[in-house]
Amino acid sequence: MPATNRPQSMELEIRVQNLENQLEHARGLLHQVQLGHQADLDLAKQAYDGRVEILQHSLTDIRSRAERESRSVRESYAARLDAVRQQVREHAVEAASQDIVEQEEIKRLRALHLQALEETRRDHEDQVSRIKRCHLNEIEALKTSTVYVRNMDSMMEKVNDSTQQLQKLTAKYETAFHFMTQQSDNIAVSNKHLSS
Repeated sequence: MPATNRPQSMELEIRVQNLENQLEHARGLLHQVQLGHQADLDLAKQAYDGRVEILQHSLTDIRSRAERESRSVRESYAARLDAVRQQVREHAVEAASQDIVEQEEIKRLRALHLQALEETRRDHEDQVSRIKRCHLNEIEALKTSTVYVRNMDSMMEKVNDSTQQLQKLTAKYETAFHFMTQQSDNIAVSNKHLSS
């Protein structure tokens, strides 16, 4: 090799060696960067996995708590609904019993009212019959008496008195009948209002 080319060749070798060293150093730096990047990725993955696990646990806890609260609400609602239904049934039974008692009371009052009316009617008929018999007896006595003419005025007065007494008894019977009928209607209306 000529002497002039030897320094150039050495210089070229040195430059090549330097480039190779720089390349090796760059490779080393790249490897370190890759290792650091991988470490960062692993750390990020671990952090992400940890957060995902925490979120999963939180979600599980939330779901469990929501299920417990929902179950508690359903049980409470069912218990309240059963209590309301029981109260409704008891109220219905009580209302039915009260209605039966009221109907029996109405029947009893009607029976008493009819009995009182019947007794009043019989008393009135008995009094009318007695007055008629008295009139007939007086008339027969006056007819057979020799003092028929002299006792005519007295007979007429008795007849008038008996007629007035009959009218009073009739008016009393009608008043009692009207009063009892009105009382029965008032009781029926009052019971109907209570039932409604």
